[in-house]
Amino acid sequence: MGTEQDVKTILDWWNNEAIDDKHLFTLAPNGSLSINPTSFFPSREIVSLTLQNASVVVTSLIKKHKDASAKIKELQEEWQLTPEKVKLYGKVVRYKEYLLKANLIGDVPGLLQILDGFEQETKSLHEGVILQKEAILKKLAVNIEGGNFKSITEEIKLMNEEWKSISAADYIRNDKLWKQFEAMKNDFFEKKKAHFANQEKDYINNLDYKMELVDTAKRWALSDNWKEATVFFNACIEEWKKIGPTMYEKNETLWTELMQLKTDFFNRKKDNYAKIEQEHNNNLQLKLALIDQAVAIQHETNWNETTQKMQDLTEEWKKIGRVPNEKSDEIWATFSAAKDVFFAAKRAHFDNLKISFEDNLAKKEALVSRALQLKDSTNWRTTTDEFLELMDAWKQIGPAPRQRNEELWEQFINAKKTFFERKDEDRERRKKSAVAYEAKQKEQKVSFLKQLKEELADEEAKIIEFTDTLQNLQDGPKKEQLKTHLSNLIEEGKHVIEKKKQLITKIEQEQQTATKE
Repeated sequence: MGTEQDVKTILDWWNNEAIDDKHLFTLAPNGSLSINPTSFFPSREIVSLTLQNASVVVTSLIKKHKDASAKIKELQEEWQLTPEKVKLYGKVVRYKEYLLKANLIGDVPGLLQILDGFEQETKSLHEGVILQKEAILKKLAVNIEGGNFKSITEEIKLMNEEWKSISAADYIRNDKLWKQFEAMKNDFFEKKKAHFANQEKDYINNLDYKMELVDTAKRWALSDNWKEATVFFNACIEEWKKIGPTMYEKNETLWTELMQLKTDFFNRKKDNYAKIEQEHNNNLQLKLALIDQAVAIQHETNWNETTQKMQDLTEEWKKIGRVPNEKSDEIWATFSAAKDVFFAAKRAHFDNLKISFEDNLAKKEALVSRALQLKDSTNWRTTTDEFLELMDAWKQIGPAPRQRNEELWEQFINAKKTFFERKDEDRERRKKSAVAYEAKQKEQKVSFLKQLKEELADEEAKIIEFTDTLQNLQDGPKKEQLKTHLSNLIEEGKHVIEKKKQLITKIEQEQQTATKE
């Protein structure tokens, strides 16, 4: 992958990224990412990328593809374990429809290929189901034309069970066949009722049916399953009519009881809906109050505290319950928008904080690197100044990731400690060396002074000897020559004596000064 300096455009970023199945997609210079056309769909844009959102968005779409792949894998396993694969038709179609519309990054055509195979197989199975149900219809038509009502009724019960045991085919043809089946059964039962219209047995049977219907109505009248109970009571009148006549007095009594049960149920339902409506309105007020709280804190920058508050508000929202349907989406959108404002600002803050931390970390790593280079230096003064400068720079940098920051600080302090300990050791060595040097110098001066004094005494003795010889010279041819020579020696000696006296005086003064100090 390229460096950050290499990534100047979204195309640079895309070309540098290692993404599975990238060849299935095309990125335009303006950041529009499209999936390439296949036999399943034409090319279409799935997302618009920028350098700022590319990493997060692409990662999210890759994850969505992985999630979809996991669903398809689960479907494949379910397909292997399910004997009646026709039942999976709806799930296959639903997954396929999702993949045709979803924005994903991955091998979408491969997933569609799997689903297409399942779809073709279920369609083939549907044809088998249709043939089975058509066979039942033919059998029913034959039975209705002959035989007695009792045996045919038993046959119809068996056919009903057989019909139920067969998997559902595609809904349009399945419904059409079902209506035919129901129509044929209804025709039969109408003929059956007509056949027994003048028979006492028919009255007794009808009485049993109506008593059973009333008993069923008693159970539904007390039910809180409002939807199914409503379906029952709406259909029970038609069911009553289908049963046929019975003894008049009993029929009237049962009819009155059935109507009272129906009235009692719908009164309970009305009261319940009024109660639910009031609860929904109360819940609406509670959720509006939560929205006000969310809006009030959406611009807060106390991130941890406000995050907890937003989470608490969300939990409270979940606990409250439903509101009127026409307000549900609207207030949720308002509540979510307030949360989105806060969490978007929080994400931006921590993104910037992360960048700052990483930059501070790089600066501190550079300081540590330099400190490690300096710890073994013997350029004491310059290095001391630079370590002080590094310390000031460290204090000004700001925070970095805690664990790494502590590691770098320990390295920095250890390097600094190593240098200054070496510096102190060197200063002690030089101090001891200076003391030893001064002691040696003092000893040398004492010895030199003694030597000078001895040499001075020798020179003074020579002067006396030369003077005495000069005064006692005997006459002769070399007297003048000796006189001149001795005179020169005496003058030279005096000059040497004067220099040694001056040097002795200087050394004695230095000793006196050193003693006072």
